[in-house]
Parts: sequence; C-alpha cells; structure tokens
Amino acid sequence: MIRIDSILSSICQLGVACLLFAGGMNLSAQTVTVDFSQMAPSPLMKDRFGVYQTPLKTQQTIERASRLLSEAEVQDIRYEVGIGKPGALAFDQVSGTIGDLHYDYSSIDGLVRSWKRAGSRPLFAFTYDPVPLQPDQVANAWEDVPDDLPSWSDVNAAYASHFLKSQHLPGFSFEQWNEPDLPDGNGGKVFFNGDQADYGNVFQYGLAGVRQGDTDALVGGPAAAYDLSYLDAIWPQHPDFASIHAYGNYLGQLDNLRGHNGDVVFTPSVPMFLTEYNSYTTFGLNQPNSLHQASAAFFNDVNGILNISDAVKVYWAQWVDDSVGMVTDDLHKKALYNAYNMYQTMLPVDRSPVTPASVGDVGTMAGSDAHNAAIVLYNNGTTDATITVQLNNLPFAGGAGEIYFIDQYHASYLDGAPEDLTASKVWHFNGDRTSQSVAVKAQSVALVKLHDRSGLSLLGEDRLGRYVRGEYYFFNRIFSFEDDSFDDLDPRTSIVRIGMATKTSTSPFGVVFAGSVYDNPVHRFTVTVAKQGPFSKNDNNSIFGLRIDYQSTAGSYTRSVLFHNGLYDPTRTSGLPWGEGTAVPDQAVLENGMNTGQPFSVDLAQYAPQDWNHRRVIISPIMQNAGYGSYARIILRPVALRCFGFENGQMIERHLENRDGFQRGQNENSLDLSRVGDPLPQSFYLHGNEGELDRLISGLVPNETYNLRLHFIERQIANTSERRFNVLLNGEQVLQDLDIAGETGAENRAMVKQVTATADESGNIRIQLQHGGAGSPSINGVEVY
Repeated sequence: MIRIDSILSSICQLGVACLLFAGGMNLSAQTVTVDFSQMAPSPLMKDRFGVYQTPLKTQQTIERASRLLSEAEVQDIRYEVGIGKPGALAFDQVSGTIGDLHYDYSSIDGLVRSWKRAGSRPLFAFTYDPVPLQPDQVANAWEDVPDDLPSWSDVNAAYASHFLKSQHLPGFSFEQWNEPDLPDGNGGKVFFNGDQADYGNVFQYGLAGVRQGDTDALVGGPAAAYDLSYLDAIWPQHPDFASIHAYGNYLGQLDNLRGHNGDVVFTPSVPMFLTEYNSYTTFGLNQPNSLHQASAAFFNDVNGILNISDAVKVYWAQWVDDSVGMVTDDLHKKALYNAYNMYQTMLPVDRSPVTPASVGDVGTMAGSDAHNAAIVLYNNGTTDATITVQLNNLPFAGGAGEIYFIDQYHASYLDGAPEDLTASKVWHFNGDRTSQSVAVKAQSVALVKLHDRSGLSLLGEDRLGRYVRGEYYFFNRIFSFEDDSFDDLDPRTSIVRIGMATKTSTSPFGVVFAGSVYDNPVHRFTVTVAKQGPFSKNDNNSIFGLRIDYQSTAGSYTRSVLFHNGLYDPTRTSGLPWGEGTAVPDQAVLENGMNTGQPFSVDLAQYAPQDWNHRRVIISPIMQNAGYGSYARIILRPVALRCFGFENGQMIERHLENRDGFQRGQNENSLDLSRVGDPLPQSFYLHGNEGELDRLISGLVPNETYNLRLHFIERQIANTSERRFNVLLNGEQVLQDLDIAGETGAENRAMVKQVTATADESGNIRIQLQHGGAGSPSINGVEVY
C-alpha cells in the first residue's frame, strides 16, 4: 500500500528543487507589468483570513477593539472562551454543581454583540473544564478532563442554544478544546491533563451537546499543536472541520493534517482550519512580529495560503496583545494590522496576472474591479529595492493613483512611525494605463492603488440573507498545495469566484464546488457573470452553473434548480454532496446571460416547491471538468421590492428604474460608497433623517419575513461615540448604540446594516430610531427585499 505521507514528501522535494532552480534564474529585471484585463488564480479572498483572541483580555478592551475589526473588515474571529481558567474572562461563567449548573452569559454576550456590530463571525475554542466539573480543586484543575462528561455535554448544549436564541445567528463554529497535545516540558501538558482517548471522549460529548443546542453549528478539532494522533481520536465522530495550529510552517502543518492516516485527504467534504497562525515563532514589542517586518511576512504567507484551496479559514494569532497581537493592549495599530487592513480593504478580490510575479526578494499580488485596481509589492529581503510597475488595461479610463507604504517610517506604530495608512503620493492620469517607480524598503510593503474617483467597489456589503454555514467539497486533495482551483461565495458581498487549476494543464478534469446555506433569503436577486477560459465539454459530468436547493417544511431538501450556460448534460452522474444530493436537478434552466455577461433575475418563489418553508435555501456555484483555466466571477445582487429616502423629516418612497446609472461617473461630493454593495444614488446619502423616527412600511404580505437594508453615512460627526442610537423593527431592538463613525472609521463613508423583520397581520413593518448612548439618530435610506 502506498503511504500518503510518502507521496506528499516526494512532491514537496520536487517543489523545493523547482524553487532552487528558480532562485538561480536572472533576477536583474526591475520592472513588473500588470494586465488588469485578465483574471488569474487564486482570488484575493476576504473571507479566508480572520483573527484569534485569547481569553486573558478584559471585556472592555475586547469590545473597544471591535471598531478596529470593523475598520479592517475582519469577517471571522476565533475566541478561546477559557471557562474555569483563573484569569480568563469566562472563568466563573459556569457555576453551581453537577446536576444544577448555572450560567452567566453577560460578558460573552457583550463580546458577541460587539463582533456582530463589526460584522465578524465568531468561532469559539470551547475551553476549558468548568469549575463545577473539575475533579480536583487545585491550581491547574481547569486542564483536567471534566469529571462528568454528560454535564460537559450539557454545558456545550447550553452555550450553543443560547447563542442561537439570543443572537439570532445559527451556525456558530465550536472547536473542542485548545491544543490538547501540547507538552509543558516537565512531563505534563499545557492545556489538557489527559491522553488521546480522554480527548476523544471530551470531543464526543461536546459535539453531541453543541448539535443538541444548534443543529447548524459546526464542531471541529483537535486544534492540535502538532500531534495528530489526537485527530485519530475524534475522526470516528465525524467532525465538521479539522483544525491545527502553525507558526511559520503552514505548508508542513496543513500537509501533515491532510495526509495523516488518510483521514482528511480521503474525506473531501471536511475543510481544514488553521485556527492559530503567525509568521513568527518568537514574539515581543521589539521583535519583528511587532514591527514593519511583519507586514512583508504577512503578504508572503497570504500569497502562499491562497493557493491551498482546502484551508478555508486562517485565524491570525493574535488580535489584541502587546507582544503577539495585531494591535497593542491600548489599541494602537501595529504594522501587521495595517498589512491586514491593506489586504482586506484596499486590494480588489479578482486577481490580475503580474509579469514577472516576483523580482528578487520582492513579491507581488494585484487585483481589480470596475472601479479600482491595485498592486502590492512586498520585500522580504534585507536590502531596499526600486521597482517600476507598469499598469496596463485598466478597467476605467483615467482617475487617481495613490501609493502607500508600511515600513519603519510609515504605518508602523512600534517603529515610531505614524500608525495609520496614509497616501505618500497622489497623482492623476488619463487613459487605461499608467506607470510608477516605487521604492520598497527591506522587509516592508508598498501598495499602488488606482481608482476612478467614484467611491464604488466590489468589496461592499450586500447579503442574500442570513448566512448560516458553508458546505465544501475538495476533489484533488492530495495535490491541493499545487492546485490553484478555487470556489468562494463571500457571504458579505454575495459574490462568487470559481475556477479550475492551471498547473496540471494536461488534464481537463476536476471538481470545484461549494455551498452556502441561507436563512430568510431575499425574494429576488440578479446574477451577473464574467468568465474567462475554455468552458469545454470533456465528459458527461462537465458543468458550469449556479444551483439552488430548497428546504421543505419537514426540514428535508425536496427541490433543486440549476441555472447553467449550456455546459450541462442531463446524463451526468456526479452528485452534489448536500441539499437534495442529486446529480441532476429537478429543473435545469439555460441562461444566456451566463455567457454574455448580461444580468438576469432569479425569483426564488418561481422555482420553489409547494412545500418550501420560505426560510432556507442552499446556493451552490458548480464547475466540473470544464477545462483548466476556466474562471468565473458571479455577482449576486438582491433586488429591492421597496425603497425609501428622507427629505425634510419625511420618509418618501422612491422608484429606481435605472439604479446602475446613478453609480457611474466621478463622485463630486467626496462620498465613499465602497463599503456598500449596490449603493443607493448619491442623493440618498446627501439627505437623511436627523432625530427620532417612527414610521410604518405598509403594503407588504402579512406574516411574510423580509430583509431590510438600512443605509447610513456620517457627514457631521467625525469622532467615534458622539452619535450612538438604537434601531427597532416592530418594537424589537435590532441595532443597539449604532456608532456610524466608529464602524466606518471616517466621515462621508457610507455603510449598510441588513436586518430581518416579519410583516404584521396588516402587512406593516414599523421602523423606529431612538436615542441611545449619545447624540441624535440618523438614517439615509431603507430598502425592503
């Protein structure tokens, strides 16, 4: 029998040899050229990288740091809960006795609310042994195996149920324990006083409890430092994800996780999570991890991790911490934070090819959308470099250019530099190309950003409904570290990027699909496709499409519809691993727009079965055996049923016949609409309601659930916390102490909040704005979906 780890070792050795050969090539060229008319793998995905927070910071510090989560648009945060651990915020959250447990959720609810406001979704490292379940009342009893495992199951169920009901967010992720394998160097262990069998039991009871509390929750582990025998202990329990930690060695750790005993590699539906990652192994306020060097190391690692398709979540260690974190305990931004922020908010997602991809020690990544283009140059070497960037085939004719640096003089607080990202150079250009000479200091970063001055971006928030969880399927898993296939439906922007690998060019075969589960989806949405490559039929399973599976009132999936571009064969045999699970949908719809790029509309009710529960669908982008080099971007945009603006204190319904026409052209009012997907016309943001509000939206279907997009912009108050107010729908508070300036981080920057409400028996939804912690309420637009 051929061992998987032997195969991986041979491939890794071949990869090293190729790198050595490349290192000997002529690297004297100092010019790189970007072609913004082409797509390249892998996209610069924004839902891939989150952050990790330990339990040893105060509630006030963690909550205050949430404004920085919002500023950098961090979508995921891993929080080590720390129940029963002295010094942890959650130390005494569980009290009482076995059989009579009591819970105090007040502190963790405060954290979750602050993350929810910031748009960050938590993964809980559910640790450690609660005080009532500790067998010995000694200093390190929190590391012990819970004395009563059924009670440990009850604790997990209580937390999962509480988060589902109190936060109205199904599908939280729970990681059972933290590094149960890590030795302390003295014959014991740092976090878990048990062996592999003990951990297997803890996981089994914890998983059962979480699923009892929330059937949509994801449960995984072992959150290992390195010993994957702990993965063996939980694999029979069918975890939803396999997790490991890495510090400077992500490739080796992920390869070990994937190849260990064939557990992960032969289970294509289980994703890998790097629930702690950092580029370094030593830390300190004056160490490279806290200084400008961390910015270049960050981009170097991100560029590599993006090519590993089955590592779907990476949580950077750590978030708030003087020695290790992205930000200091008093919330100053380190260079690493600015690198993360630069990646998340300034680089468009759709990658553009750069030739050559690197020059000496300087690496690159570039991307564009219809209104923006950018290239990052990161120098991991010890000498400065000057690079000329030639920026060709821009998607807009003329605009403004800006250059940003992260080095010992810019955007690096602990180097003694200003801590914010600010443009060091600004210029204007005409036409669809421009060039600049950029000096990139050693172990530092430069970004060249171009835009058409419209303030628009494909990074704006535009949700199809309440995102519950993702579903995954990985085909060429053994070779995935050299496989740049990708499939990503970003729940924040509702944009799909999907493509088949180019590196194995001799074969046209491969599978790329993922699913996103939504609750209370919008009633209608448009689909706009841009594609590149062969999209060729190679067998009866060749396909490119967007599939929707409907859940019935009984909880099963009873109907599916596929929208395709003609690359579809009804005799196909490759089934979808979720939803109905069928290879052939109940209805296949040929949509010419998937070839021409013209938007087409999808009305969910039109294709739904009679027993659809009107609550849940799974949306799955699919590409299979379509020919390597086939890439596509699919923009999903909700279609508003009703739209309201504000004039002179009145809420006025407006009909937008040609919404896209309002988005074009130079923004002469200094409005930044980049955080809003499919923004309203500029006039909405120039006017608004100032003060308390109490209005009815009438004429809706009684008892029907709707999504509402609430639009805000801060044009009068530049400082955070000077305006904090509450929003209520049908008397229920849906937004508390909303701080527009605090969440956007700037004046004249629009934002959107998406909430749900059910029309009453008369078809009305009541919207109220009330005073909160400070200032007066303010709103600029309301859309009903």
